[in-house]
Amino acid sequence: MNKVRFQIGNAYENEKGVYEVLSLDERSDAMAIKWESGEEVTTTIALQRGIIERRRFEFEAATAVKKPRGRKAPSYVITPFEGFDESDFSGSVASTTWRTQKALGGAVITLLAADGPQVNSSAVFGVPEVHWMEVEDPRDQKGLEAKLFVRLDKEYLYYGFHVERSDEESQAEGHWDGLVEWLSDEENESWLKEIAGKYDLCIEDRKEDEKPFDGQITVADGSWCLKTGGDTKNVESLAAFLKELPPTASVDLQIAKVTGKDDTIARGDKIAGDISGLFDALMPLYKASAL
Repeated sequence: MNKVRFQIGNAYENEKGVYEVLSLDERSDAMAIKWESGEEVTTTIALQRGIIERRRFEFEAATAVKKPRGRKAPSYVITPFEGFDESDFSGSVASTTWRTQKALGGAVITLLAADGPQVNSSAVFGVPEVHWMEVEDPRDQKGLEAKLFVRLDKEYLYYGFHVERSDEESQAEGHWDGLVEWLSDEENESWLKEIAGKYDLCIEDRKEDEKPFDGQITVADGSWCLKTGGDTKNVESLAAFLKELPPTASVDLQIAKVTGKDDTIARGDKIAGDISGLFDALMPLYKASAL
């Protein structure tokens, strides 16, 4: 098991919820943290590291014996996820509980196929978003790693695959390159095109501005097409399209299913099965990029 290495500004989770690390002092074993409620406290590095490592150990122990039809639930999943409600679509995380490992995080893990990689969930601090990544990944992520995700805004639910590319040359290599290299195999790209068509997925850069490309890439009549405003043009190769993006531009790429607020709420607890089903379908893409 990898030792947890805290970093200032990163988000972690304990029994009280998701918190951000404000300061660290290894010599005195002290750290200041802030929960999303705004409450701040000074605690010890050893205590918070022990909490995370215990929760991780519980997860690994719970999933050590795989069920034929799915995974055993982590022992800390004590409250069933019953679905999203209107308040979850506020654009805020205030008074929401769906992002915790006791809720959607654990519910999705329980429903994933038993033969896939072991993943764990972590909420993004202050943002209505959860990431699922391979369980051995250290928690001091720089944000550029490939991940499976769920995100809400005021009108929509997004879930699928997410990976970023930095605009800094020193961070140019990584999971982004794994994605592009994997897509360069025509069979792999054809497979992804089939999955995107089956699940009605949308490929886009999700930044607000300074995007390396505008519009959304979808599948229509068995071909990739880029929709920008009222214009649509064919994209012969997704791998070539990604390779031709400006080399100095950052990329915030998601390959995702998008559902409206009302439809998402109406699905109730079944939405966890929808999410895990898509995650299972996209697992070859995740493994090729991240593992």
